[in-house]
Amino acid sequence: MVLEMTVVGYLGGDCTISDVQGKKCVNFSVCHTESYKDAQGVKVDKATWVNVAYWTESTAIAPYLKKGSLVYVKGFPSVSIYQDQSGKAVAQQKLKAFEIKLLPSSKEQ
Repeated sequence: MVLEMTVVGYLGGDCTISDVQGKKCVNFSVCHTESYKDAQGVKVDKATWVNVAYWTESTAIAPYLKKGSLVYVKGFPSVSIYQDQSGKAVAQQKLKAFEIKLLPSSKEQ
């Protein structure tokens, strides 16, 4: 079974491009925010960050992947665990993207 994940959210910063043994990788982080009301009726905003790696022959999309851009990303997810500076275990979501679409933000509509 192959698991796919779709994320819609805003870029936290401009993308970067790396070159690994002649292959190009476009890297960026996407923030997806979920809003809901807790048991006491208080609105809660929960932000989830996903690091994206997009391996590609063409980096033509890179100039458009700027901080604040709204994107749709589809790919294969993975999770890695690391320790932060205080020694606390932290889970990091990663997505190996195979599809990226730029979406119009509410300001552009």
